[in-house]
Amino acid sequence: MNGIQPPDALIEVEQLSDLIRLCRASIYARYDKASPSFDSSFPARVYLSPRTVRWRLSEVLAWIETRPRNSADALGGRQINGQAPVEKQGDRDA
Repeated sequence: MNGIQPPDALIEVEQLSDLIRLCRASIYARYDKASPSFDSSFPARVYLSPRTVRWRLSEVLAWIETRPRNSADALGGRQINGQAPVEKQGDRDA
């Protein structure tokens, strides 16, 4: 994003993509209930017109805060294919 924006700012899909590191298709898949990427907690779209969509920056930032910080958090301690999640150096509490 260019510059500092107030938390109640409305952002475009390109800015949303930069913030959450997902492409446009992955963002819109979060709203498709038939998609494996569907996420009911994903920030709501704000329609300015039938073809103009924005997102509230404050809602996006709040959603980001709910996301797991590392792979161990994302998996809830579960293993994949018999292997424990990879722990990056610095992820452990000292």
